[in-house]
Amino acid sequence: MQKTISTQQYENFTTSRSERLDKTYDRFQISQLEIHCEVISQEDENLKLLRSLPSAWNNIALYHRNKYDLDKMECVMIGLTL
Repeated sequence: MQKTISTQQYENFTTSRSERLDKTYDRFQISQLEIHCEVISQEDENLKLLRSLPSAWNNIALYHRNKYDLDKMECVMIGLTL
């Protein structure tokens, strides 16, 4: 049951315009399914985080999706804060 709830929380992860990026990332890390022995690929993790950003971040998210090799980037958060 806990695994199902965690999966739903991960799938439904979103951010708000008023939330700071570091807080978003902290919440995102908590929502990871790895705590339930499921491994999420680095690319999927990065894409999920980019998709969860508010619409004001669309241009930045698009830039990161096109510029970086998201399966090799340790965390898209690093690129967003540069």
